[in-house]
Amino acid sequence: MLLSVYGLALSVLLGVVGYLQWAPHNLSAPLFGLALASLFLACLVATRRFFGVFVLLASLLFAAAYTGVRVQAILDQAPPAQLFEGPVVVDLLVLDLPVFEPAGPSRPARWQFQARVAAIGSEGPAFKRFDASLSWLSGELPAGLAPGDRYRAELRLRPASGPVNFTGFDFETWMFENRMQATGSVKSAVRVQQGYELTWSDALSTQVDRLRHAIRSAIFDSLAEEKFAPIMAGLVVGDQRSIARDQWQVFSVTGVSHLMSISGMHVTMFAVIARFLTAWAWRLLARSGSSLALRVPAPVAAAVMASLAAVAYAFLAGFNIPAQRTATMVTIASLAAVVGLESRSWAILAVTLLAVLVVDPIAPLSVGFWLSFFAVGILFGLSGSSQGLRAAVKAQLAITLGIAPLTIALFQQLSVIGPIANALAIPVVTFLVTPLAMLGSVFAFFNVHAFLYVGHLVFVWLYDFLQFLAELSWASLAWHAPPVWASVLSCISVFVVFTHPSKRLRWLASLGVLALFIPSGSKPSMGEFQASFLDVGQGTSVVVQTSNHSLVYDTGPSHGTSNSAQRVVIPQLFAQGIRRLDALVISHRDDDHSSGLADLFVSHRPSHVYTSYQVQGLDTTFCRLGRSWVWDGVWFRFLYPFEAPTMQWTPGANEDSCVLEVVDTQGRRLLLTGDIPVAVEDEMAERMPWLHQTSSSRGNTPLVMMAPHHGSRGSTSRLLLQRLRPKAAVTQSGYRNRFGHPHPDVIERLTTEEVAFLRTDLLGALRLNWSAQGEPLFACARKDRRRLWHRPRPLGATTEQEQTLMQTYCAAQPPSMFQAAPRTWLAWGEQR
Repeated sequence: MLLSVYGLALSVLLGVVGYLQWAPHNLSAPLFGLALASLFLACLVATRRFFGVFVLLASLLFAAAYTGVRVQAILDQAPPAQLFEGPVVVDLLVLDLPVFEPAGPSRPARWQFQARVAAIGSEGPAFKRFDASLSWLSGELPAGLAPGDRYRAELRLRPASGPVNFTGFDFETWMFENRMQATGSVKSAVRVQQGYELTWSDALSTQVDRLRHAIRSAIFDSLAEEKFAPIMAGLVVGDQRSIARDQWQVFSVTGVSHLMSISGMHVTMFAVIARFLTAWAWRLLARSGSSLALRVPAPVAAAVMASLAAVAYAFLAGFNIPAQRTATMVTIASLAAVVGLESRSWAILAVTLLAVLVVDPIAPLSVGFWLSFFAVGILFGLSGSSQGLRAAVKAQLAITLGIAPLTIALFQQLSVIGPIANALAIPVVTFLVTPLAMLGSVFAFFNVHAFLYVGHLVFVWLYDFLQFLAELSWASLAWHAPPVWASVLSCISVFVVFTHPSKRLRWLASLGVLALFIPSGSKPSMGEFQASFLDVGQGTSVVVQTSNHSLVYDTGPSHGTSNSAQRVVIPQLFAQGIRRLDALVISHRDDDHSSGLADLFVSHRPSHVYTSYQVQGLDTTFCRLGRSWVWDGVWFRFLYPFEAPTMQWTPGANEDSCVLEVVDTQGRRLLLTGDIPVAVEDEMAERMPWLHQTSSSRGNTPLVMMAPHHGSRGSTSRLLLQRLRPKAAVTQSGYRNRFGHPHPDVIERLTTEEVAFLRTDLLGALRLNWSAQGEPLFACARKDRRRLWHRPRPLGATTEQEQTLMQTYCAAQPPSMFQAAPRTWLAWGEQR
């Protein structure tokens, strides 16, 4: 039947996702008008079939319009631009679960926490309350920070912005999904007892978070310095941010990440336990002659208690998407039992989907939304003929194989070892570790720690096994980013394979999975190259590809406990289908160029490593003038340093940066310059006259150059620009970075010399191709991934001004492997 709860759920989902993915601006008003027109047409038509079509169309349009209203409500909370101009004094309310990070080798101790920011009376600029992600690492750090604490603080706030690349984690989308409008750091703060008046929702969420914080503290106190105390806390209160990054890596490779916090399975287990205990208690009450047990049937009481338990446990988990979905499903099934309706699994799933989208239409931005509903749908579609161990094995294989296309589409990774790891991890975590952690968290308040210690010991044994599996060379497969159509087709195909009763249709649908193997985009032709200037913030990283070879120039800066190689460079390489590097060039020793050398060396095993300094423990080659090679007709040569280091020379400073030139068979050139200062630029211009171009030859040998040292004042000299006459210059720098790069003087010089100037801080990652006429063409990540919630850059600009900037520099290009990846979904590891 066309007009059913299934059709309604699908139309609402399409409306929500369509608006989030493609709406160029707020379209709520016209969409509401179109929805009303569709309902009017539904009332006019005579046939039932067309009536259903117009009703479903109206539901799709209403869902899109409703999503637009909710999106705009979040955007309206944005703080005024003047808050980002300097330190500001505000009132803070600490939210969620703060995380303390001890001092490391190159970073101080700090608190990471979320807070609600409010203006102080008539002092300072007026603004609506908004949520921010804050770091407290200066001054005297508080011994403890708990949800509900209030401070009057001096903050330095920054817009909710981050690097934007063609694939991978989108920080701005993650901030929007979590309703946070800014990031910032605490300069100083004083604890206060009273602040702005709390709303009832603030008061309720604060009390829930205080309970979660108390439970987490009891677990940490009981397990003291035990390695997996954060895991035990995650299983009880859903705290994932305290779990170490290397542990998440093991869980990701082995495919058990879904078990390491409160998941739908844990909520279901909690509801089943509540149902069992209630039914047992009701039987005892009935035997004792209780009037309550005689008036209320045991199945009804058990259903109500199961629902309450599921909702309570979901709140304890921070109400994440899997917990929401499970709690809603349990509640709907319980309501059906109470009113005496027959509940079917597919109908419950459809109503649950509708409920989640009504409560939070932003939910589809989370990968947990798609993984949760897709996995449950596959389970519901399995045949029920198997029982016991055979049914469990069948379900595990179905989930592993069923979500494989979705996993590839979202993460460009597939855990091969996942079925083996989950076969042991699911029962151990679900039926041993989680119950022991839950019991232990209760008894910890009475100084009884045995349950937590036993649960922790069991998990230590499990982790050792998972770590052994993760170290196997074939444990996981990296995959290129498939085209959107291939991802959708493969997911639909695998869903049909596991849910449709027709064997012939299942075999036919299985062919759709082969779409994942179709290359997304084409490699450069022989004699040509392509360069991708990655957006790594205040740092440098460039990927250069020829037809059959690839090179990475620098690896970007570090970010606290991680670095840009882990966050950006490695995911981008895998998304492009690059599993091994032919060469890695580290221009010099500075952190913003070399922080990820070790990680990239392990993940992509470069055949050659060129540096301007000696790296301990690695076999490297100095990148001096005279070293060159040819790949697929493309010439690579170093132009600087001029000579090899001596015993008296301390290499690795800005002045020693490796300068690499790339030239294709048609003479089109790319110049990567590291952080060389003006003195080196002038020396190169004087000693290498063959690099010079006259005005008449400028169009014959087009050159794109990297603006040295991120466009600092002491770089990109007028002499260099006049000698090289580049068509375009690119600078890689962080948005609103503290150094002020690129400097206005550099921008003025480039403008005077009529050089197109492209900035990753404003345009995101840049991909360089060439037109048939030899002109450089750039694709810009911020243009390709532009969404309603992405704030215009520079700060204070309008959307129209930003679009003009993109239209000026960002060429329209056919879809490539970069643009092919899903553009609003987030990387699972980064969400953690």
